[in-house]
Amino acid sequence: MTAALEVTPPAPTLTVIPPAPTLTVSPMPLVLHFFIGNTTYFVDTTPKTMDTRPVIVESRTFLPIRYAAEELGATVDWYPPDKVEINHLGNKIELWIGQNSASVNGSYVLIDPGNPNVIPFIQSPGRTMMPLRFISENLGAKVEWLPPQEARITYPAP
Repeated sequence: MTAALEVTPPAPTLTVIPPAPTLTVSPMPLVLHFFIGNTTYFVDTTPKTMDTRPVIVESRTFLPIRYAAEELGATVDWYPPDKVEINHLGNKIELWIGQNSASVNGSYVLIDPGNPNVIPFIQSPGRTMMPLRFISENLGAKVEWLPPQEARITYPAP
């Protein structure tokens, strides 16, 4: 009598592919408060500190944009000697020191069509100052000026 050889087929391999991450915007608005001449700003009600004070130039608020953009979930990269790139939810904004135009998703636009003198600049001792309204609105936020010194950013824009 010959013993029968039993062969067990290999178990099927199950490959699980996780779903692609989805980019979402929080249903609760985030509110940022910046004050001209003050290094303290607020994310909702939480105080934070910048190393440079926001300033008004050409009737527009300028500050190192990283403090606003990163709070909204964007990444900010500096490409010496003169380029800043901001990426957020698949959108890209590029600005250059000393230029009054920017690239938004590959299209060139004036930073402030009503005032061609609104341009990014470097403030001593080396802080890159960017126009708050232009960048915040292109990231999907609402910008409000509350006299005498507050710029309020609500994200996402209501």
